[in-house]
Amino acid sequence: MAAGAQFSTAETSSAHSASGQFIVTGGRAVSRLAGLPSVAANAGLVRLEPALLAISAERLKESLRRQLGISRSAGWSGKIFLDLHPARSLNEDVTVISTRLLNNWNYRVELPDVVSRTRLLRAMTAVLLLEFADRGAGAHPAEIPMWLTDGLSQQLSTAGLPGDVLSPPDENVEAVAVTQSGLTIIPGGMALTRLNRDHGGINPLAGAREGLHFWMHDGSYGYSAVNPLADVRRVLEKFPALTFEQLSWPHDAQVSGADGGDYRASAKLFVSSLLGLKDGLAQLRVMLQKLPQYYNWQAAFLGAFRENFSTQLDVEKWWALQVVDFSAREAGPPWTSGASRDRLDEILSVPVEMRATSNDLPSHAEISLQAVILNFDPDQQEPILQARLRDLELAQFRMAAPLDALAGAYCRAIGDHLDGENPPPSRLGRRTPPPSRNGADETVKKLDALDAQRRTAEDAIKPDNFRP
Repeated sequence: MAAGAQFSTAETSSAHSASGQFIVTGGRAVSRLAGLPSVAANAGLVRLEPALLAISAERLKESLRRQLGISRSAGWSGKIFLDLHPARSLNEDVTVISTRLLNNWNYRVELPDVVSRTRLLRAMTAVLLLEFADRGAGAHPAEIPMWLTDGLSQQLSTAGLPGDVLSPPDENVEAVAVTQSGLTIIPGGMALTRLNRDHGGINPLAGAREGLHFWMHDGSYGYSAVNPLADVRRVLEKFPALTFEQLSWPHDAQVSGADGGDYRASAKLFVSSLLGLKDGLAQLRVMLQKLPQYYNWQAAFLGAFRENFSTQLDVEKWWALQVVDFSAREAGPPWTSGASRDRLDEILSVPVEMRATSNDLPSHAEISLQAVILNFDPDQQEPILQARLRDLELAQFRMAAPLDALAGAYCRAIGDHLDGENPPPSRLGRRTPPPSRNGADETVKKLDALDAQRRTAEDAIKPDNFRP
């Protein structure tokens, strides 16, 4: 890939990328963390220098261009300034700042000189998406949804070459050249840089088993993942996929990966599923172009994907089906009867905090779905029931009989209730009134009957450690 850097004549701590879009500056001071052996040995961390970062930025832009199907001839409009400073910690955040100058939006990315690969990819994906969306934008810049930034950055981590992100050489080793006169030792040795890439725990040595192919690309080794969602599957076997609402408003622990990677895996699967729609890639580009026209990205999203979704509820239903379909392809080993019982009990219980008075400390308790339906407002109970419905649909594939059939019956009861609470609009665009109290009572009767069948089935289950 043709990419290069031009050093500034004023100071060697600055560099321009080959296209001129990226301008990298860095103080002469270097973080003390950059010289630590533990940092050099950590494949998840990158040590940044201006010249190498300029090259990496061009390579990442090219990778994202291919992911989005953007024409190579499409010119950029906003400059991106990458400002390096000595890292104060290994968990330092990256800041992206947008500034309007004349008729263009420019961007400044404040980067520590030692940063995790995940945060670097996320920041570069965010600023590149902003630059693409803001081309021709007015006074209002685009708002990029977090799930799109994280989903695409995770895809770049899987699809890009290991050398997309460059670090300074790790060490010098003695090098030997073969000449006509024999072997010659090269003075000063040869600089070696380890090309690592975090691909979600996939072991490159187990390439055949994980569906990886190795090849030579311009003299360097690389690999291509035949199954780019293998890392997503491993995470979602341990954690339930997030709802669209949760993806839209993630908390700090999810963005940082402290949730075990559940948010990142869900975002990657969500973006992959969107791109799998008919004309999904074109609709995603339309969404990006529409973002500056709205003050919230949801309106741009629904406007771009209007052929697939009319409301956010349609997105939630479609996404729930995508998660179930993805899990059903390889649901994993079946659970024992005891594990199935415990998981079903867990799904059908709702943890709450209760206070006797406003000044008392909260006490933790668990209530049934029936209590949620009878006592919670529709806006409060809907996300709870949607989450339980999704968990039941996923768990059903791994549950032992007869609890698998019961899980399916619970799904139908909850689904019917949610459909009744959210009736489709009439021909005039008005929604029919919500069901009366009788509708909730009818759902509660169904759940009570299913609970009675579940207790009978669970009483017949022997402990997993039982040996006849």
